[in-house]
Amino acid sequence: MGPSSAYATDRGDTGEDAPVKTEEDDTEMAGVNSTHFVRQNIPGQFPQNLLILALENGMLLFLYVQQGPAGNWEFVSSQHPMPRNRLVHPGFHMTIDPSSSYLTLACVEDHFITFELESMENLRLQCMRGHRLEPVRSSRARGMSGIIHKIEYLHPSPENDYHVILLLIVVKDQTSRLVLYEWEQGDNLRRVFAGERGGHKLADEYRLPLLIIPLTVRNAFLIVTENVTATCTGILQGSPSFEPFELEDKLPSTEYHDGTVKPLWTSWSRPYREYQYHTDHDVLYLAREDGLLNLLDISEDPGVEVAYNMGSLECTIDSAFTCMYDTVGDVLIAGGNCCAGTICSVEPRRQLERVGTIPNWSPATDIAIACESTRESEDLARDTRNTSLLDRRRSAFGRSDRIFVSSGRGKLGGVTELRHGIQAKIGQVAETLAAQGTDDAIIQVTTSFIIVVTSPDTSRKSVQEITGDSTATITHASIQDNLIALAVHSQSGFAIRVLITDGAMLSTRATYEVEGEVTCLALGRLASEIAVFLGTLQAQTVTLATYTLNELGAPTIAPESIEFGAGKSILRRIFASAATDLRGVDTLNARMDRRSSVNGPESVEALTSIISVNEGPQQTTLAVGTRSGHVFTVRMQAGGYETYSHKFGASPAQVFPISGPGEPSLIMVCNNFHLAMMTNFSADDQPARFRSLHRVFPTDPNDPIAPSINSVARIRRQIPEEEGTLNLAMIAGNRILFTQLQRQPQPVPRHIPVGGTPAKILYSSRLEALVTVVSRRGIPSLHFLDLETGSDLSHPVKETKDENGERKFMDTDYIDCLGAPGTRIISLSDWRYQHGGRTWEWIVIAGKVRDDEGLLLVVSAEPERHHTVEGPSRRVRFWSRLKRLVEAPVWSVTTDEHGVFICFGLNIHYLQVNPADKKLRLVKEFELLSPAAWMQVVDGRLHVATTKHSLMILDYKGESTLGENQMVLLHSDPVARTSIHSIENLAMASSTICPHTYPSVAHGDFDPEPQLSPKHRMHVDGDILQRCLDRRMLENLMSNPEHVTRFRVFLQALVENQDMPAPQTSDDNTEYFKLAYRVLEYYLAPVL
Repeated sequence: MGPSSAYATDRGDTGEDAPVKTEEDDTEMAGVNSTHFVRQNIPGQFPQNLLILALENGMLLFLYVQQGPAGNWEFVSSQHPMPRNRLVHPGFHMTIDPSSSYLTLACVEDHFITFELESMENLRLQCMRGHRLEPVRSSRARGMSGIIHKIEYLHPSPENDYHVILLLIVVKDQTSRLVLYEWEQGDNLRRVFAGERGGHKLADEYRLPLLIIPLTVRNAFLIVTENVTATCTGILQGSPSFEPFELEDKLPSTEYHDGTVKPLWTSWSRPYREYQYHTDHDVLYLAREDGLLNLLDISEDPGVEVAYNMGSLECTIDSAFTCMYDTVGDVLIAGGNCCAGTICSVEPRRQLERVGTIPNWSPATDIAIACESTRESEDLARDTRNTSLLDRRRSAFGRSDRIFVSSGRGKLGGVTELRHGIQAKIGQVAETLAAQGTDDAIIQVTTSFIIVVTSPDTSRKSVQEITGDSTATITHASIQDNLIALAVHSQSGFAIRVLITDGAMLSTRATYEVEGEVTCLALGRLASEIAVFLGTLQAQTVTLATYTLNELGAPTIAPESIEFGAGKSILRRIFASAATDLRGVDTLNARMDRRSSVNGPESVEALTSIISVNEGPQQTTLAVGTRSGHVFTVRMQAGGYETYSHKFGASPAQVFPISGPGEPSLIMVCNNFHLAMMTNFSADDQPARFRSLHRVFPTDPNDPIAPSINSVARIRRQIPEEEGTLNLAMIAGNRILFTQLQRQPQPVPRHIPVGGTPAKILYSSRLEALVTVVSRRGIPSLHFLDLETGSDLSHPVKETKDENGERKFMDTDYIDCLGAPGTRIISLSDWRYQHGGRTWEWIVIAGKVRDDEGLLLVVSAEPERHHTVEGPSRRVRFWSRLKRLVEAPVWSVTTDEHGVFICFGLNIHYLQVNPADKKLRLVKEFELLSPAAWMQVVDGRLHVATTKHSLMILDYKGESTLGENQMVLLHSDPVARTSIHSIENLAMASSTICPHTYPSVAHGDFDPEPQLSPKHRMHVDGDILQRCLDRRMLENLMSNPEHVTRFRVFLQALVENQDMPAPQTSDDNTEYFKLAYRVLEYYLAPVL
């Protein structure tokens, strides 16, 4: 709603607000009290356009965004009710006239309703005067004799911009009619829609159009069907005239088409042009579902002059397609229908140029979790009795679980890794190392030389010259202002040498002998004095030592160190003074955070890096990386120190500062292939620590393989930073990657293309690969993908025997039972089979084959080395091992160590391998009342969740009175667990939590009990529950005594297991609410 995005509504408009003519007697509607604001209007901030949404609950929602007092963007909204008793699924059709004066909605059947809207000037006045936003002036509903197929507003003639033309295509008895309503702006809608118009019958070739596209010339429109495109004119003068024309679609389909029939035209958009252009010309982009794009140039006479093939957008296209204005051309945006979308730039006389990608929004068809088990997670799994639900969720951060989903169709289908963290977008790549500069000099330190460059002078000194020792080599260095700290190794051992620069001249300020190996060092301040912090390793003892310097260059206090004791999970402080009281160590242990003790190391390996995090007059906080993958935050102050640790894996962790002067402390942690950013440092916590930790994902659209980062540095002056980002230089091997780091965490999905439609996916820890079934042109095949590179490792073979009876393998395109058209795979699982003291790991595939038969296929797979021209690589060789056909399609599959369970139709069969003939034989069976959507063996019992009933538990090992091959029903749970649903329903009826939902609790007939039909309530909306948790709204939602009673019933089972204090009175619900918030915290804790 607002000025047209395609062209200005006022002649000569250059982007300022274009006034829309209004009636002199515009008045506010009386009796409308349904307006609700997300936030109160601020005068003078009313936009040029409003977004209009038709909600399925019968509300018409008007939205715009404005900046709040804190500078953040907020929604401002107003809602208007629609007559739900007349419209079924209101908003199925929705259109607005070119002047934004009228809005029409139609349902899926035979009714439509037209709203007369306020002018944008009047709405702006309402906002400036602090009144409620009331966009609707009047409305009128109209029934039709038939099904409404299409509804659009046509453009008026330039000389009669008061004219309003509403076009409908109505279908009845296999006949389509073109119905027209026309009036002048301001006419009474009751008179306009007083009667039903007869309309014009459409010829068969135009009977069910895909698209109706209003044109800005001749009150005409384009009609697009499966086989014909035509211009329709003369509709206001009598019978409409159709002028067919050809589109430039010489390609029957592009490679992005997924279907057996020719692709259809699905969407269109009008680019921005000056007003004068549209008085006698029109221009349109017309998009086909397989990505093909046509540009249409249309004149007042003779009509379509040019239909130009623009090429492919390289994605599939549905209705999510639009054109936006840019100063140098058009910008096309397409949200891929079943793949990632695209953003393209169209400049005059140039080809389409792809400038961006929209993340995949296809539904996920399957999910797999790649879990690397650690001792900490295994210990936590064994002992969960003494930890709360939320503690268990938080302590799982250190595990390397990765989530993969299969999604998309056709050529652009693939596997997506769901990641959440900080994105680092890789830009330019350099392969030479530049020197680092200070404010007035450039200082470079190598293993042998120190080089200082200033504007007038340059000096270069070798470490042998500085130390007077020909065997000296620099192992570590740190630069701060005009100071250089060096760790020097020679035949006599390690020494620390501090140098000072004066222009380009170098001189020694202090030298310290060090016992043991120096593993890292850093310059900083302690108690406002210059200090050198270094990590040492001597006789398996890891130490963090501190040397403080005064003006004369000598230590002001004796060297003091923090020892990371071998075999200890804490740190011990050792003072040079023999009078030091060590009883404070026990106090430190008691203060250490639970997370530090849970994730605490059995032993600490050598320090890898040290950086200063926070320096004050009384204390200094350091971040220290270790070879064992820990990062310690160490706060040193008079009389003691305190620590906090994070675990980043088993490989060495390096820490790098990336925050600038005056900015909050930010630290980047490099750990083999992984990066993490530590933020939100709090010096007030005991111990001081970083409260937030996020994974960092370097992304390069030209290289799907993530680089291994060795070092990170902030680029502050050379490249200007955009708001909300940091410019970093990341070193990966011999390359420097210039990256733009986002400051806030967000989804960072990683797409692995598979060139087809992925049906199912699982992770094989033995093969270290993702396993997926991919359908290409209706033919399924099995594939193994490398987790890191995404490369296809698949090597399908057929098992045969040679002339000597020895087993051999022959290469093939498809393994047995796959590769046939029409085969549909619905299940993919692994099977750890045990027999005779041996164990095999197989893959189980199940689905539907010809004539609605079911297929069960067991596949063997093993890693193999493969040699190519680029060197050795790995592959996975696999072949069909066992198979079984059943008389109905398979619903679900699961396994235990001895057999496989398969549900087909209403039957569950338990199959085992017959040692004699190596075939699957039936051992036990059970008949269900409805098919099993899910099965799993738990504690030696088969748990079954059916499509229309609840959980069933079956004994498949014991004897049954019904027969020796029958399973025994042990339990069937007819009770639906609806507590979370009920809380959600109450929240959806709250104007505070969900201001635009219906109905209200105040209506009296509201029932929070969930509907039993799975079509209406298939899942819980976590966003709504998150609002309840953030705003602590449960007490408010349970204001009704009946709801409170039901709420307590839901929680009673948990109350009995939580050892809660007994309520003091019958209406004391404090402990119940506390428990409910804990449950919400558990369920809403982030997965990634």
